[in-house]
Amino acid sequence: MLTNMKKRVEVKVLKSSEQGSKNPTTVTSTGPSKKIKQLLAQQQVMAQETKQRKQVILEKKTQRLQKRKERNIAMQKRTIKGQPVMRHRVKLLLDELKAMN
Repeated sequence: MLTNMKKRVEVKVLKSSEQGSKNPTTVTSTGPSKKIKQLLAQQQVMAQETKQRKQVILEKKTQRLQKRKERNIAMQKRTIKGQPVMRHRVKLLLDELKAMN
């Protein structure tokens, strides 16, 4: 079935070219149209914005993990008898209060 359709299409193309003038006209494209250029520019802008948003999120995440690590290290410190060292905990609370002001 497909081979028959292909033959018919080829025959139609040949007949149409024979009917035309002796010098067939060729269609040349000069490049992408204005709309395509605008769409490509918009896509590039959107890609840059998403890249920047991801970068900001990644920076916040690393800062949050760093603070968490410092806090956990301070909370894990214990005295010889196994009691938590309150000096570090109080220091963390003071730092949080200073950050609020």
